[in-house]
Amino acid sequence: MISEATIERVLERMSEGSEDFAQDLADFGEAQPYLLAYLTQEDTEAFTASEQELLLFAAVIVYQSIVEERSEPAEVQGEKIAQAEEANYQLLQDQKRGSFTDRIDVFFDQYAEEELLAFV
Repeated sequence: MISEATIERVLERMSEGSEDFAQDLADFGEAQPYLLAYLTQEDTEAFTASEQELLLFAAVIVYQSIVEERSEPAEVQGEKIAQAEEANYQLLQDQKRGSFTDRIDVFFDQYAEEELLAFV
């Protein structure tokens, strides 16, 4: 499991300079082109410009945390992204009761990377 300390270390490093973030974003895009395309081209009207920047920042933090603590993850293909999105949407829709916070608890149940999920 990726530790909270790793996430905080990567977050601190990335918060210190925009040049590091630009390089980390480029590295992320090279290693995960389909994921970057999904994050930047998926219904761009759903997010403001600042929300889009925050989403990319969070994605790079997650990616760099994985690379730092483990190794380079395999490239995620577009079909896998679409399948995961559909499964997550269905899982959320199946939670009929409770507040939003109560409804997202299902994502944390038996999830191996709880710290990364909590960060997002």
